[in-house]
Amino acid sequence: MSRVYFSKIMLFDTNRLFVRHLEEDDQEWFYDMQSNSKVILYIKAVMNRKESKTELDRFIGYYKDTTVFFKIWAVVEKCSNKFIGI
Repeated sequence: MSRVYFSKIMLFDTNRLFVRHLEEDDQEWFYDMQSNSKVILYIKAVMNRKESKTELDRFIGYYKDTTVFFKIWAVVEKCSNKFIGI
């Protein structure tokens, strides 16, 4: 399988997608997701940029925190390298 990802930490992939660690460069896509009322409707309140950045930083911090038993990963479309969710 050819890979078009640019992440340093790719966890696994499928034919169309790959899953990787979240990165600081995901801020804009992450904000787009967190600020979209249709996407976040049943999860939590819509976030502004500052709240979204704080949450992304927290999720990234989970990778180094051994007391957090779960991690949040980015799902990315291979053909476009577009962040499509977590």
